[in-house]
Amino acid sequence: MINNIELYGFLHAGWHQTEIITAQNGDKTIYQGKCSNSNGLVSEPIWSIKRMTITTVGDTQTVVEQFADGDMKFDNIWERRTELTYKYL
Repeated sequence: MINNIELYGFLHAGWHQTEIITAQNGDKTIYQGKCSNSNGLVSEPIWSIKRMTITTVGDTQTVVEQFADGDMKFDNIWERRTELTYKYL
């Protein structure tokens, strides 16, 4: 099992924003975003957002990777990442 610091360092590479939420049972939800321009305003629809969920049952971890709207378009708002619909590519 990797810890949050190792996970953050690994996941943050190449992404402009990363947020890791750890549930009480240890499961993780990870949001990552890339913006389409240099201003990086979190309130503008310039983000491509990915959500990963990591669940652990016993010694087995399952990772599910989905994207906002089911695509990688830069048309989402980072501030609203938890409200978006995520689908497989």
